[in-house]
Amino acid sequence: MKRFDLFASAAVALAFFATPDTAMAQPTMVRGNFSVLWDSCGGEDQPACTPASPAYRVLRTPGVAAKCDFTLDAVLEGATWICRDKGRRQSVPDQASSQTKYPIAYNTFVQQADQYNRISADLPLNYVPIIGTHNSYSNVHDGGNNALNVDQMLTITDQLQMGARHIRLDPVARNDNDTPILCHISPTSEGTKKLLAAFNLPSEPRDFCALSVDGKPLSYQRPFFYAVRELKKWLQKHPGEVVILRMNIIPFAAVNKGDLADVIEHELGDMLVKDPKNGTIPTLRQIRSMKKQVLVMTSGNYSGGSDYVFVPALNPYWTNSTSNPMYPYCMSSMAHPVGLPRQMKEGGLAIWPEVGEDRSVSMIFESAENRGMLGIAETETAVYCGYTLIGFDFFHSMQYGSKGPLPFGGQYDFSGPSPDPRPQAAIWSWNASETLRDQRPAVLAKPAQQLPNLPLYLTDYRTYRWQSSDETQAFPFACAGPASADNPRAYEWRITPTAAGFSSGETECQKLGTHFHFWRPMSSIENQRLIDVLKREASVNKVWLNHYTGRTTASPSVVNLTQPAGGSSCASIVMSSGLGGVYRFWFVPSGNSPQFLTVTSSDSSPIVTVATVPTLGERLPPGVYSGTLNIEERAGDQINKTTVLVTLRVN
Repeated sequence: MKRFDLFASAAVALAFFATPDTAMAQPTMVRGNFSVLWDSCGGEDQPACTPASPAYRVLRTPGVAAKCDFTLDAVLEGATWICRDKGRRQSVPDQASSQTKYPIAYNTFVQQADQYNRISADLPLNYVPIIGTHNSYSNVHDGGNNALNVDQMLTITDQLQMGARHIRLDPVARNDNDTPILCHISPTSEGTKKLLAAFNLPSEPRDFCALSVDGKPLSYQRPFFYAVRELKKWLQKHPGEVVILRMNIIPFAAVNKGDLADVIEHELGDMLVKDPKNGTIPTLRQIRSMKKQVLVMTSGNYSGGSDYVFVPALNPYWTNSTSNPMYPYCMSSMAHPVGLPRQMKEGGLAIWPEVGEDRSVSMIFESAENRGMLGIAETETAVYCGYTLIGFDFFHSMQYGSKGPLPFGGQYDFSGPSPDPRPQAAIWSWNASETLRDQRPAVLAKPAQQLPNLPLYLTDYRTYRWQSSDETQAFPFACAGPASADNPRAYEWRITPTAAGFSSGETECQKLGTHFHFWRPMSSIENQRLIDVLKREASVNKVWLNHYTGRTTASPSVVNLTQPAGGSSCASIVMSSGLGGVYRFWFVPSGNSPQFLTVTSSDSSPIVTVATVPTLGERLPPGVYSGTLNIEERAGDQINKTTVLVTLRVN
């Protein structure tokens, strides 16, 4: 029984990812006399740092006897000061149940979580549109409050709570020692050099990051390890989530790359995906099957030697700014196509197209091609073209973006509307009005009417949308044929000539050929290819997609096998998106039926093959046998179960 190339290679891909070593156990790490890499105090739910703690001298938080990381408070519990979050670090409720605080953003969050965690769960991550934040640490709470270089309002924790799934950190050496801190500065750019010179500010990172301008600090000099520890704490609370840690290591930051690697290994340890340096990119389901949660990426060439870093993570040939004239044509700043023609890797290394923005005042003097902002249309274009990392400033807080007078006359305004419309613009699948609280399967629907005055290339993308439907409704099915090994997005899509209820999807798709399976698009580009097929079907307005929000389903739900005595028979079963988690299969025969079924599967594959065997080395006598294939899917602390009834008729 043949499968998609993508699914068939899942078990092979997993073999390349080694299990990481146990995280280093040292409670404190100090290099030389001054460089504090990490300490066992000051983090959330840890003892507060005291003057005897190495980290005490690198924390710029209030308090004399007890200090904590930024946004945490030292609380006296018995005789011990403990660092607790009293609402300054996490203000958005768990599971983003923010209908009261963010009523409009809530449905967008649910759709975005469904799209990232489940719809795209079986696509290599460097093809998945992943929304995140630029200069995530440079926020009002723990990155600084100076308009010159602040880029966010929410803390890293709240950014994650609201759906950011890639976080960017820029480490810089502290000015009075080598302790890695976080600070937003890019003095190599001509625009920033002009701006710093205009204010008589130093461009050397150590000195710049220690400054205050008009009484407002450019950086709170937060130690690097505390930001990584904050990410770890959030991931521990959300064991099913996968986040990309985007490291921007700039040459002039004077930071030791080996120190950064040690910090990441110490703090995140067994959460890390390890990379064999061959450019193989896992899917979310594969990462969950490895019980990992973090994929670390760096900019440019990284020579730290740590095997958990994808090298180079971000090739400049596939990065861009929205102000570049090539951007609407899905071309990078170096005129490389980021859309369908792009392969998974080049020269053995993975390609991760990236587009972002910078809404800090430091961008005022930048050249036009580096000043592009991500608004609604630019975000839609990023997803349409196939950019992977989409980095927002003032994520879910655009109303707080910087604005005011320019030093040499005129005004600037980097603020935006509230609620933030960009996360919704990044959703390529669901209709904006679709509510996903109910567990129902999805259909791709033609629009009732085309929206006017849209760019031609975005018209169908915006109007052909996913909707929920009752599983008993009769629609044709979207079936995907073999994909290219080099480009897993290039399925051959077909629509079945017959219509039926959702559970018949695999049965109907198999009638088109054994290579076809009931499936779903996993990115905007795949969706566009299916839309092109649907447009040619004049009599079809809706097609079933193999996606069931939050529920694990198997298609077909009943398998009927027929074989001659002593022979064998097989069939394929295709899982829905479900939880985007790890599968476990086991067969239980019923009544007097023997153990007649074998199950061939991979934890990371949504397709399972079932086949009959002559039980116990003897031929099965003619008759009818039956049993139940039990299926369990796990994603973090969530568990779904379903079953498939299997009958065998031996002639």
